[in-house]
Amino acid sequence: MVGQSHGSFTKKLQCFPLRSSDKTCALELWDSMGFGDCGGPSLQQLLSVVKGHAPDGYQFRVDQALCSDTEGYIKRPGLREHMHCVAFVLDASKVSTCSDSTRVFLQQLRSFITDLGVHQVVLLTHVDKICNETQKDTSEVYKSIIVRQAMFKAAELVGMSPSSVVPVRNYWCELELDLSSDVLLLRALELLLQYTDLYYREQQRAPSKHEH
Repeated sequence: MVGQSHGSFTKKLQCFPLRSSDKTCALELWDSMGFGDCGGPSLQQLLSVVKGHAPDGYQFRVDQALCSDTEGYIKRPGLREHMHCVAFVLDASKVSTCSDSTRVFLQQLRSFITDLGVHQVVLLTHVDKICNETQKDTSEVYKSIIVRQAMFKAAELVGMSPSSVVPVRNYWCELELDLSSDVLLLRALELLLQYTDLYYREQQRAPSKHEH
């Protein structure tokens, strides 16, 4: 479900395990409350989510920190509870109008997440809204100068390399699957999996806390 109202439609942390027919895959996607000029979670809350302290279903409250007194709080999260890759989801039609406060918040969040050793990706959504050619034919997305400019703008906004920005087209009024749109979504998923795998390999190489 998605919303049309101002601010974030999502109010709680929710896990979406990917499924193949009747089998559950190892990959889980976690959806968090959005942020921006209309408010949203604090840096402390989002970083606690990344560290694995927040339970599935955690209700974001602007006036309440996520702490050990929070119901379901995970005091000693293991590798399974940690977020292994973070995706910043940005609307291509709005990246040029983001306020300075949103830019500062994004870059601070990105810096803290990087310090945790977690890699990040930018999913640039609604690319069909900014380019008529992409709207007519999604396969033209990487040929579009307009989309390319939006990708660089998104990278600058978050403080990341443009190579980590993946354009995707949303399903919002279609009733049938579109191959070109699915290819973009699968490419985004592939990049998320690559960074997730990299995180695991880096964790395996990291010295144990008990080593001196």
